[in-house]
Amino acid sequence: GFDSSIYHPLNKEERIKIRKELFPDIEGIEYTFIVGMVAKNFFRKRWPEIFMAFADFNKFVCEKSMLMCYSTNGFDLAGYDFEELTKTFGLSGKVSIIADENPLSDKKMNELYNIMDVNALISIGEGFGFPTLYASAAGIRTVVSDNSVHPSLIGYIPGMMVAESKHDPIIFAKDNNCIRYMPDSVQICKQINAIYENREVSLSEDTRSLISRATADNGLEWDFIVPQIKSLVKELLYLNSNEGMAEV
Repeated sequence: GFDSSIYHPLNKEERIKIRKELFPDIEGIEYTFIVGMVAKNFFRKRWPEIFMAFADFNKFVCEKSMLMCYSTNGFDLAGYDFEELTKTFGLSGKVSIIADENPLSDKKMNELYNIMDVNALISIGEGFGFPTLYASAAGIRTVVSDNSVHPSLIGYIPGMMVAESKHDPIIFAKDNNCIRYMPDSVQICKQINAIYENREVSLSEDTRSLISRATADNGLEWDFIVPQIKSLVKELLYLNSNEGMAEV
């Protein structure tokens, strides 16, 4: 769940101010189209595919665009080399890497999501995919890979676009021989471009507010979830108690 007092849309003036504070050396940052991804830096999170998709997308974009990467272990030697990915896909000057071992506060994370035009969460598996939820609570359109929990969230997280994975399965021995499907950068690019082509509507203030309200109304806010959890716990305690209803 999420707390709407923390994760919520900011107005246009606030977003521009945050962009300029975070990227003071980038000319025209106020109207740059930003694709962002928030994720740890290891194999399951498919950073290469989002770099590849953004590189393809960038070929057809007339406006300024930027890929913003946030990871608390961004320069982990066991993960991907973001600088090498930037060079490999010819994205010099197009990628901003925010890597800090100390996680940002919830307030700062809400600001980070708010300055995105598109939030991407590309991986070969997720537990719940909280970045998708938080970005939607902030009113941001999201593009996700079609595995684990993501397809089941369609209808609950508005504005979410699912990029179809490749059909050839791969098996991970270290993951109990689990079958996974690799994301398809072509499909990711297609979904990002669809949002971009319709940006006057999909990125409008009204759309941001609608996405945020609908995310809360679909039962994903803590104010809705906590009472249900308490009710369920009480019922379970009652069923397992010889003395009747237990106090919670």
